[in-house]
Amino acid sequence: MVDGSGRVLGDDIGFSRAEEGLEVVLERIEESLDAALGKAGVKREGLAGLGIASPGAVDVVRGIVPDAPQLPGWQDVPLARLLGERFGLPTLLENDASAAALGEHRFGAGRGSRHMLYITVSTGVGGGIIIDGELYRGKSGAAGEMGHVIIDMNGPACGCGARGCL
Repeated sequence: MVDGSGRVLGDDIGFSRAEEGLEVVLERIEESLDAALGKAGVKREGLAGLGIASPGAVDVVRGIVPDAPQLPGWQDVPLARLLGERFGLPTLLENDASAAALGEHRFGAGRGSRHMLYITVSTGVGGGIIIDGELYRGKSGAAGEMGHVIIDMNGPACGCGARGCL
């Protein structure tokens, strides 16, 4: 949880338990939010809104996760609407790498940069692109999203069902 100046007031880290389904993930988000609020000494009523970042291509206009390879069963999930209703807050959805790029550009190592590229490697390979101080999404809305890439077809099993993924 951050304030308007980007200062971290509270946080929480835990497993999403995505393999247990969407409702469990929503419950985990709620538990995590409550833990961060507790650390910050803030009540839910004090929140202005909710921002959620998801891996992979996301539809930021409609607030939908069309497909998330690392989140079983997540096809066309209206995540922004579900969380907005659950918390009674305006909710925005963004790609995780794009959200991180915005954070770095506004408050971190990229502050003051006119152009910036942020790369992340975790459950996939993604990037956030800042051009002329603005997040660039491209025509499809997925600029910078390199995806979940198979690098060794004989490699270890991946949660997506394939083998050798990065």
